[in-house]
Amino acid sequence: MSNYNLLLGAGCSVTSGIRTAQKLINEWTVELYERYKNERADIDTARVYLEKEQASWYSPSSPYSSLFEKKFDLPSQRRRFVEQEVDKKLPSIGYSYLVSMVKYNYFSNIFTTNFDDLINEAFYQFSSVRPIHCAHDSSIHSISITSKRPKIVKLHGDYLFDDIKSTLKETESLEQNTKEKLVEFCKEYGLIVVGYSGSDRSIMDTLEFLVKQDNYLKNGIYWCLRKDDDVSHTLRNLLWKDKVYPVLIDGFDEFFANCHRSIVGGSLDLRPNNKESKLQKTIKSIIDDGYSLSKNPFIQEDIKNLKEESSKQDISEFLGGIDKDEDSFSGVGITDLRNLLEVDSVKEKNGVQAAYELCESYFNSLANENVKSKYISKLVALSKLNKDSVAALRWAEQLISIDKNNVSYHFLKADCFRDLKDRKEYLKKQADNFEYSYELCNRTAEVSYELLENSSASKSNSDSLLKEVLFWVDKSLKLEPSLSNDAWSLKVDALIKAKDLGSSVDLGSGGDGVDGEMSNVYAHLEKVNKMHVRSLGLKTNKIIKSFSEEAAVDHLNFLDKAYGQSSDSKRRRIDFLKNRILSMFFEKDVNDILKGKVDDFYAREFDKKTNAHILLCKAEYLYGVLNDQEGARDCVESALDNKNSYLYLERALGLVEGFLPNLFPKVEDIATSSFGVLEDSLYYNIISEICVYRGDYEAAVDALDKAYDSGLGFGKYLSSKSFCLLKSENYEKGVKLFKKYRDAVPQSENEAFFLNGYFSAKKTQDSIYRDVDVRNIYNKTKDKGVEICGRCMLGETSKAQQLINKEISRNKMNYHRFKRWPILEGVSFEI
Repeated sequence: MSNYNLLLGAGCSVTSGIRTAQKLINEWTVELYERYKNERADIDTARVYLEKEQASWYSPSSPYSSLFEKKFDLPSQRRRFVEQEVDKKLPSIGYSYLVSMVKYNYFSNIFTTNFDDLINEAFYQFSSVRPIHCAHDSSIHSISITSKRPKIVKLHGDYLFDDIKSTLKETESLEQNTKEKLVEFCKEYGLIVVGYSGSDRSIMDTLEFLVKQDNYLKNGIYWCLRKDDDVSHTLRNLLWKDKVYPVLIDGFDEFFANCHRSIVGGSLDLRPNNKESKLQKTIKSIIDDGYSLSKNPFIQEDIKNLKEESSKQDISEFLGGIDKDEDSFSGVGITDLRNLLEVDSVKEKNGVQAAYELCESYFNSLANENVKSKYISKLVALSKLNKDSVAALRWAEQLISIDKNNVSYHFLKADCFRDLKDRKEYLKKQADNFEYSYELCNRTAEVSYELLENSSASKSNSDSLLKEVLFWVDKSLKLEPSLSNDAWSLKVDALIKAKDLGSSVDLGSGGDGVDGEMSNVYAHLEKVNKMHVRSLGLKTNKIIKSFSEEAAVDHLNFLDKAYGQSSDSKRRRIDFLKNRILSMFFEKDVNDILKGKVDDFYAREFDKKTNAHILLCKAEYLYGVLNDQEGARDCVESALDNKNSYLYLERALGLVEGFLPNLFPKVEDIATSSFGVLEDSLYYNIISEICVYRGDYEAAVDALDKAYDSGLGFGKYLSSKSFCLLKSENYEKGVKLFKKYRDAVPQSENEAFFLNGYFSAKKTQDSIYRDVDVRNIYNKTKDKGVEICGRCMLGETSKAQQLINKEISRNKMNYHRFKRWPILEGVSFEI
């Protein structure tokens, strides 16, 4: 049982869009002054006039009632005004908290001076509980104090009836039954007053009488006030009485939000699962937050949850409304859509295994054969998230048995193979079976390329893999030669790799070799459509690979031209390409034209749809170049809120490690939740970086090994693993790793691995270390960081220090990068 009654006044209705009494008083005061004087005036002039010249009817102590009576002569006119005032108003979020507390029996009886129906509407919309609603004196008499149903008592009547009490005379006294019931309820309960000014003489007289009685209001009166509330003389007198306590609150909604969180606990359970249009309007009104109630942390959290639930319903309604003739949703009903969305919800709340069990139970009870594939696809994904490749393959096989000619099902099965070789062999077989599927050719080429990147194989084996990549790419382009085919990008990547490896694979370019074949590709792209996103992207890759300032300026100018002729979506892609070029200049001395382009690009205000990588690069520019830490922090936070942030966590972690350690938990949460979304190799690689941040180098190496097993490039794997071994001072393992693989990868592409290996050898005084080899690395490099490390290893500290100071002055982020490199330990840095 509850211990307190509630007394609610007009202030509770403000955030539901109903004008306050004070606002109406001001409006009517000026209006009546103008009626009498036939001239305009401000509120103070009008008020003084009414007090002095219209004292026969105007009451300064009860301005609302006296003005209301003067403005509307008849009760029916007053009723119509009130009806118009409250029409179509919807309960604010505070009412939903109140209804929830009633549901849990913390309140039972609600008295109100308001004419509106917001409380009753809130019960109707947010609860299955139906309160007893009393607006007539005759109906109040029969209410039992022992009844468990919540009770709403309208002390001044309901706007639906003419006998509402709003004038000065009418509010001087309560109806007998109403007064007796208020007295009766105050014997067993205390009273909490919210949003009420205490301007009704009849109510205040009753309360003043009751607080003097020992057997009434034993739990006291708690009168809620806001900082800017005017406290009337009558209320001030009451607050001096025993058992009456003022409570400072921010407002009606905030007060009940705080009460709900402190007493009921947890978030507000307000889910938009009712199809009634009025409920949808109410929820939209709460989400729109026109009165900025989300400044309260509890309200902010619950509005956020409500938005997410509302979005889920929008998705469900969208899917339910899709034409059932479409293959992807053929035969899928609302129940199955709801089930599949529920599985996703359970995954977020209770974990993958719980979601898997729920999905399997739904699948086992299916009556509709047409939707089996939807559940099986979900079970495949959940099995992979559970790291159960056996179950994933079993479900994938079952999926293929439904439609063996559905290529997407074969993709799904291929991704269930953890070993890249097994994956490639399966895809090759399917590509042969579906000889006209260019998508299968592309996927086979992609996996073959992953194997090539992941391989420490001999030159002959590398040539064999390259040959496979090019074979499937060329077959794909014969089937689908348009620039929308990803095979064009795959072909360029393969040709670049062939050049890096010095491969002798026959490219079919008439003896022109790799460079000739590359020229042929670029010439073809320009001929077909040089403004196509594919052409722009591959040209950008070319600029980055073989950097020249003149070529960079020309290409950036062309990107600007393309930008001016593109749609919004294509402009975002062009911005991404420009960012890839401009972000390189943080580390280079470049001409004034390029510096100007960098400044202009990162001075732009990017919107919420901007790619996270652009925002992170801008953050580095703001912090490292302009020394704007606050602006950089805002960019990083925006990037982490971006839907594609998980793709760029490695760069985000560098910024967080440098100067935003408080954001590390957020990066970690995003990384953890990206399992199954990111490719396994990328997922384990970022987990390794996070372990390095924590100083857990053993776990970092374990994660790297998993990343490599999942397809991480071999060079990246060696550089990162050798770095972890240096950080943990495990130099013997570092030397062993270096000796084993230094002949398996080209030095020019893996300078960090070679430097880390030589540093480990120097630490252990292994004979493999030679000064000349280190000098050879830094003499050939274009990377200032590599040169600095090499010079430090050779004891050329003066020159190294000069380079360090120069690089830090160019970009302050270099300070943080250098500080984490083991080779530079002991070197002094200044920021």
